[in-house]
Amino acid sequence: MAYYLLNLAECMSYREINQDRCVSLAKKAIKYALQSKDSTTISDSYQDLSVFYSLKDNLKLAIESSKVSNDYNTKQDFSKEFALCQLYVLSDSFIQAKQRLDACRPLSYSDRCSLYYLKRTIAIREHDWTEAEIFADSTDYFLEKKNSENLKAKNKYYGLMLQKEIARTILSSENSWKTKLIYFISFAALLIILLLSFIFYQRRKRMLEKEAEKEKLHQIEAVHKEEQLTTIKNFLLSKIDVVQRLMSINSSDRKGIVLSNKDWREIEVFLNSVDDEFVTRLKKEFPKLTQKDIQFLMLVRLKLPYESIAAIYNIEEKSVKQRLFLFKSKLGLKKGGKCTREFIEAY
Repeated sequence: MAYYLLNLAECMSYREINQDRCVSLAKKAIKYALQSKDSTTISDSYQDLSVFYSLKDNLKLAIESSKVSNDYNTKQDFSKEFALCQLYVLSDSFIQAKQRLDACRPLSYSDRCSLYYLKRTIAIREHDWTEAEIFADSTDYFLEKKNSENLKAKNKYYGLMLQKEIARTILSSENSWKTKLIYFISFAALLIILLLSFIFYQRRKRMLEKEAEKEKLHQIEAVHKEEQLTTIKNFLLSKIDVVQRLMSINSSDRKGIVLSNKDWREIEVFLNSVDDEFVTRLKKEFPKLTQKDIQFLMLVRLKLPYESIAAIYNIEEKSVKQRLFLFKSKLGLKKGGKCTREFIEAY
């Protein structure tokens, strides 16, 4: 995570849009690096933070971050030491820069060129022309060494390439019959690949046909399940309608439509059997729900209208909606997300 944030910050720095954002990302990377307790990661994070501060021309914070980076650096790393020296030069702290440069241990000719070039820059800034000339000669010397080393590496590379080409030519002339064998093997391999591709195609075709058949059966089951839910819903609605008509004869004695324990058990068994263990899943996932809560949600799952649920409990429709709203916390639904009815009907 630390290196991911550092890479992101580096990419953003190339656009030169918001260097403050780069600094913020580097600080986050440092937090992750400190958690990892890996000194190399911590050192790299502080070094990148130093770079982003320098891009903002905040040399003071850049130097502090670079110093921390070097403190965490457990192995000799010339690039980090040299970066700190450059920051000292930019801030005109020549004494600290020279002390650090004297302690540096460059390994390659390229590192030595950079070291003497920076020493020459300091000498020029201090108007020490003798030292500047000496360091310029040292820079040229190590630059020639570097170029010579690069040239030797190139000559070695091209020599190896030439040897390989000669060996390849000799091998080709001595073993021309192997070429024909390779062609034959390639042709046979092509035939095998085509055969395997045909077999794979046939298997995939049969697999897709099976998947299509499964999907068709699933759709049929879904339609059958919806029909069963509609049937029991209509049964309850008809029962509610009959009771409401009887109640209208004596409206002064209004009571709720009582569903017996047997009715509730039948509804629960029905929902478990045709609706993928709806009640069982609900009890298991939400153990804090009471039996009355479960019964209320079973009516919601049957997609009964608000007025029918209100008639069963002898309450107003708005009270039903209020209950549904209170269920959001019991079901762990976030504010502004799905309502209780949508969640239960899709559960």
